[in-house]
Amino acid sequence: MANITIFHWRDYRHPQLGGSTLNIVHIAEHLARQGHKVTLLTEKYSNKVPEVETYNGVVYIRKGSKLSQYIALPWYFLRNLKQNTDLVIEAYDAWPFLTPLLHKKVIMLICHIQKEEWEMEFGKFLGKVLPTVASFLLKTFYKKSNIVSISKSTDDSIVAEGIQSKTRSIIHVGIEDLIFTDAIPKKVTDRVICCTPGRLRSHKRVNLAVDLVANYNTNQRPSNGNYVYFDIVGAGDHEEELHHLVKGLHMEEYIKFYGRASDEIKRDKLAIAHLHLQFSKREGWGMTV
Repeated sequence: MANITIFHWRDYRHPQLGGSTLNIVHIAEHLARQGHKVTLLTEKYSNKVPEVETYNGVVYIRKGSKLSQYIALPWYFLRNLKQNTDLVIEAYDAWPFLTPLLHKKVIMLICHIQKEEWEMEFGKFLGKVLPTVASFLLKTFYKKSNIVSISKSTDDSIVAEGIQSKTRSIIHVGIEDLIFTDAIPKKVTDRVICCTPGRLRSHKRVNLAVDLVANYNTNQRPSNGNYVYFDIVGAGDHEEELHHLVKGLHMEEYIKFYGRASDEIKRDKLAIAHLHLQFSKREGWGMTV
């Protein structure tokens, strides 16, 4: 069995946990169940979380902040883990750890290539410079690495960026099928229900879905009086702003927030929904889809 080290910017406890992190956590736990020794290096995002922790067979080691982890984690790996590591898996999200400089056997997992999100988060200047630099680093240092993407569209983005690699492959993201074994609610017939699951970040643009529902209910509602209802299932740093938007539009009766919900609540809300609204600037066809 192999000693596997995984680099990823977040873990299963992170307050901004998203689909890409859930994906790599499930992969890590699966590898651990197969008998491999799996260590996941990630950010020390809070003093309340332990620096070293074992959970579901995976050893989590947390070092550095949101930015400094890109130095702290490689340094820790070189000093403590490199000699006994057989394989490195890097789960890419916005900025690379440059793991090919740390180890000769690297698999790079890419959910999607961030471009438009940078500009929405950092403005026009840095929003163009940072993804250009990230793309250059990927093209320069990952030529001999195996690159795995989660969809054809993500693979197309990789090719469009000019990122070459030793091999490229696609492994589609799965879902937790066990939650569908219980009884699933039936769709209602007296109203139209929309749903958006996932993190509430500015680049997810859930505000556009809110505007759409509010505009319909205010201006375009049919004569039979049927309103559109909207369930927002998820949490994130854009949540408070969305609450203010809904309140300002006087849509509290029709637009509901469920926060970071259990799989059962996600399932039930999706089951009764007639429409799944996805307004992200860019997606890799991940778990929310």
